[in-house]
Amino acid sequence: MPVTYRDFHGQFTDNDALAHNDFENEGFFNEACQFNLLSQSCPGLQNPTTGIVATALGADNTPDLENGKMVTSAATFYEWFHDTTPDGQGANPRMRKIEAGLLLTDQQDGSFLFDSNESDGFFPIDGQGFGNTPRGPESMTPPRVFLFGRVGPPIETGHNYHFTTHVSVPFLFDPGAGHIFEFIGDDDFWLYIDDQLVVDIGGIHQQVTRSITIDNGLADVAGAALDLVDGQTYRLDAFHAERHRNDSNFRIETTLPLGWIPVDGDLNINRVVDTFDLAIVLNQWARTNLSDPRADVTGDGQVNTFDLAVVLNNWGARAQSVTATPEPTSSLIIVAAMGILSGRRRRPQAH
Repeated sequence: MPVTYRDFHGQFTDNDALAHNDFENEGFFNEACQFNLLSQSCPGLQNPTTGIVATALGADNTPDLENGKMVTSAATFYEWFHDTTPDGQGANPRMRKIEAGLLLTDQQDGSFLFDSNESDGFFPIDGQGFGNTPRGPESMTPPRVFLFGRVGPPIETGHNYHFTTHVSVPFLFDPGAGHIFEFIGDDDFWLYIDDQLVVDIGGIHQQVTRSITIDNGLADVAGAALDLVDGQTYRLDAFHAERHRNDSNFRIETTLPLGWIPVDGDLNINRVVDTFDLAIVLNQWARTNLSDPRADVTGDGQVNTFDLAVVLNNWGARAQSVTATPEPTSSLIIVAAMGILSGRRRRPQAH
């Protein structure tokens, strides 16, 4: 799946001008921790903070801040999922954006899985953006520092913490399939389907598990039914933030074929195999990067004649039950074809 990461400096950075108050914020951590002196533990970290974001996505398809819990201000929260400054005057110098891919592995049982535990944590932008997390006062476990103040020498984390994640992909609603979506991880995680909040795991917390079934009974977190229509295409938006050292965990397991149809060639999910699907493959064939994962129909990490064959073999095989909205893809076909004919076709990198 295509994914956008945005990297930030936490409050421990040596460059105070770049420090973002929502990341590595000791006040927020103390609030979430609810430190127990007797057990020397943080029982509060087992409970996420709900209600941080509104139940409906904002006009620009990003979450709106609902209240001031665990966030400095509406302006600082705006930076989490935008490229510009809150006043819209230009690029945000406190943020570095990284476009990448998140590979969900076919489990051969109808489910797809991404599990950061297979790589010792979720650190997708190590060495990128602003680089790995700068030195900061030593983190202590249990956190006795809340009584005596932070102590100890500075340390290097070895990873790039303090970032946000945004995934936005289409899917075809099939209520009879009983598709599931499960997330396990930390910290903030919000899942929207058709612009409505269906999973709310906000704040700084330990690993938390949430699972939903995407069928006719699907409702938002307030209990309002989404009333999705069988056979229609909807968008799934997942928003995540890694705000505090020293752990980072991210696990998604789903039976939804997110963003692509693996067998029938209907890449843009409009229920008909046509020139638009062909254009997706041709446009990616001439690129060095697989910026549109839908084109890798066979899932082998590259776009080639096998992917083209899937589309061509299924051309016209599906009944057109939904009228496709014309897409401006004719120019893409021409550009891609010119690239292929000029010998610029190279094997794209796998995501």
